[in-house]
Amino acid sequence: MGEGDEGLFINADGNIGIEYNFEAPILISLDFRPEIGIIGDYGKDTDLDLALSVRYQFN
Repeated sequence: MGEGDEGLFINADGNIGIEYNFEAPILISLDFRPEIGIIGDYGKDTDLDLALSVRYQFN
């Protein structure tokens, strides 16, 4: 393990998303996950993750 990998770490995370359902059996979505470090060196900065997905829906 490297320095700063030990101890107590507390982060606050969340998930926010939006999706669109086409008339065809295809769905597209965009998800956003903010992560904020509260305690510990591990999460001192804010991390912002984005995900784009395209899915096929079975009926």
